[in-house]
Amino acid sequence: MKSLSVVTDMERDRRKAQIEIEKNDDLRVEKEMKKNSDFVQHPRGGMKHFRKLIKVNPLAAQVFSFLSEYMNYKNAVVCSSRVLEEYFDVSRTSVYRAIKFLEDSGFLIIGKSGQTNIYTLNHEIVWSSYGSNKKLCAFDGKILLAESENKELSIKANRFKEIKLIENSN
Repeated sequence: MKSLSVVTDMERDRRKAQIEIEKNDDLRVEKEMKKNSDFVQHPRGGMKHFRKLIKVNPLAAQVFSFLSEYMNYKNAVVCSSRVLEEYFDVSRTSVYRAIKFLEDSGFLIIGKSGQTNIYTLNHEIVWSSYGSNKKLCAFDGKILLAESENKELSIKANRFKEIKLIENSN
């Protein structure tokens, strides 16, 4: 036996108003998120640790700064060691030592996806969201690819230009 649901005009109007409020709330939150979307924040207490890192292990400090630049608003970033090797023009061993130092010193933690590292930076040193979200961490970070590992990607990306040219010619 099927049930029949009757919605009155008043209920329908109330639901439309509720949907509009939810939509406005979503837009307000999105606007608020964008307001500071291009900032990385450092609490004053974390700055002394970063200064010490610069002095003790300059490469590790540069790697931490690089990861801070590319992390998402949940302090996560994904990239292979090759990205760091190429960016800093150093050996795989140097990158390994720098990352190991950062992990051992509490600047970040490392997760794995196959052979790719998922870096989560310590929110007591740096974060890229509201202060109330400092303890939030999710693994939907930006994924950085090394050009040398993805040469075919550049070739494939050129197809986008070709497609646009074909679309524009009609």
